[in-house]
Amino acid sequence: MKNIVTYGGGTQSTAMILMALNKEFGLSRPDFGVYADTGCEPEFINEYVNYFINYVKNIYDFDIYKIMHREGLDQHILTPPISSRNGNFYTSSTPPFYTKSPTGKVGMLMRQCTSDYKIKPLRKLINSKFKRGEPYIKWIGISFDERSRMRISTEKKIINFYPLVENFIRRNQSIEYVIKQGLKPPQRSSCYFCPFHSNNYWQWLRKYHNKEFQKAVEFEIQTQNLIQTQDLIFLHSSCKPLSEVEFINKNQLSAFPELIDECAGECGI
Repeated sequence: MKNIVTYGGGTQSTAMILMALNKEFGLSRPDFGVYADTGCEPEFINEYVNYFINYVKNIYDFDIYKIMHREGLDQHILTPPISSRNGNFYTSSTPPFYTKSPTGKVGMLMRQCTSDYKIKPLRKLINSKFKRGEPYIKWIGISFDERSRMRISTEKKIINFYPLVENFIRRNQSIEYVIKQGLKPPQRSSCYFCPFHSNNYWQWLRKYHNKEFQKAVEFEIQTQNLIQTQDLIFLHSSCKPLSEVEFINKNQLSAFPELIDECAGECGI
């Protein structure tokens, strides 16, 4: 059965690929890797992904294929939404935006972006390389300390495999392993405007990558102005403008910020 690695550009999937190529823990060499580009990753993630793809090709002759939806997720969201027959506006592939009604009720939109911009493009590329209906094992880089995010595949031909969990590898050990191999460690991979960012991440982004933070601020404003819904859309759970949020633990920044637990690992870890 074929073994396919889903590469996300983050710490765990980077370590997982290196461990497999170095035959650590008895892992077999995967057939190839796949990276789904949403078009919205911060520039430091794009730079690292290109760096790592070239590295494993040159050192291990291992292929990681990049695939992307026909347009970037942010541009798709900012495209004028479609009006339905009843006059209501809607848009597809929505992130899990926080919403606030005129009465002050806070909610959250259903997440569609991961399926449309990560899972479906990955599946499309993999299916293009296999016979119709051929089963395969999909490697996902969730570490042992995040094992609650594991999922059983809902498709008969796909078996989800979590090698870091099976070998009790934690996130900090993944970072150490990447550094030990002589590579610079990656950051957590995600879209620059993802509502699942933790407070630690937002303040880390604002301090160390302010350009990307300001992109998120502007994206929130554009989204609020463009998508005419009864509820107002926000990127932060406080339902305040991102530029006005006072993030907690202001003096305790993490070098490797976390996403909150709702992320199931498909976006890239």
